[in-house]
Amino acid sequence: MGAPGRGPAGAADGTGGLVPPDWSSPQPTVQVLGTGGTLLADEALAALRQPGDSHARYLELLGKLGARTALALPISVRGQTLAALLLVSDAPGFHYGPHELALARELARRTSVAMDNARLYRQSQEAVRLREDFLSVASHELHTPLTPLRLHLQTLQRALATRDDGVDTGRLTAKVDKALAQVRRLSQLVDDLLDVSRLTSGRLRLRLELVDLVELTRDLAERFSEQARAAGCTLRVTTEGPTTGLWDRMRLEQVLTNLITNALKYGVGHPVELHVSTSGGRARWSIRDHGIGIAPEDLERIFGRFERAVSTRQYGGLGLGLYISRAIARASGGDIHVESQPGAGAVFTLELPLEPARDTREGLESHTQGTARPAPASEAPGP
Repeated sequence: MGAPGRGPAGAADGTGGLVPPDWSSPQPTVQVLGTGGTLLADEALAALRQPGDSHARYLELLGKLGARTALALPISVRGQTLAALLLVSDAPGFHYGPHELALARELARRTSVAMDNARLYRQSQEAVRLREDFLSVASHELHTPLTPLRLHLQTLQRALATRDDGVDTGRLTAKVDKALAQVRRLSQLVDDLLDVSRLTSGRLRLRLELVDLVELTRDLAERFSEQARAAGCTLRVTTEGPTTGLWDRMRLEQVLTNLITNALKYGVGHPVELHVSTSGGRARWSIRDHGIGIAPEDLERIFGRFERAVSTRQYGGLGLGLYISRAIARASGGDIHVESQPGAGAVFTLELPLEPARDTREGLESHTQGTARPAPASEAPGP
């Protein structure tokens, strides 16, 4: 199987090999590539034996081969001939016929399918690479104006908070607070897009340290208390003793934040319950809301990229939070699953090993060197 080159048929390439024949050669592969037809038996053998401008070394190898019959046919992909298949046999008294031609055509067809699949795969991989490059660049570029905007708003916020000249600053402060909230929301959306790029390209890195999950949960509950009040929710934290594991604190906080945000969004006006426990060397963190719930057919789909089970117009968002959260959980050796019924709320459960598996840990050693390993923190007092 081959295609013509630029040198004379069988010419040495300077490295001891042979250069494919050029387009003026009478060789069967050249004829097949030029016409798209088939050469069978005597016709193919005659073309194979035509010396043309063949190099002596090529003729010598052809003589050693002792070909008694030949078969040449094209390999075409989507109507375009890309290569030629040449079969020869040195069996005495044997000639390629219709049966062998049918087998050869099937072989050529399968080869063409494989070549086409390889081409499509390369194209799809290139499209994915270009998309991920765009997401990465776009995320970084969007962060560029957001950072100084946030700093300016924070400076204005502090100035308003300390102003005592009698001017009513309450209305301005409220507007600045809302502007900062929108900046934080936009920053989170940009971070989500960047994380999608990292996950798809396998560039997500975990930096392990000892994390007290109970302490982190209580801290997040306090941090979300104002948002919970605005949504008419109460956040309740219950635990079953200390739960400390070796995790990436920043990524774990990202997962819990996504799950708490979802619970407050879809469980407006109802209590939200967070529970932390440990069993069998695994931490179990769950959050229950009493909101709109999820249809059974959507329970797995909502973890897909850009997937949603509700109206975008009504609830907003890109549909990336659960996708990223589950990816982080699985990268940490755990998983997230959900139980729900429409109108009956939902329970999302995060399970994580207290320590990563050996193979996972070995792959992360380079990222944990120099990371502090604090002693397990005691359980924080209840709310």
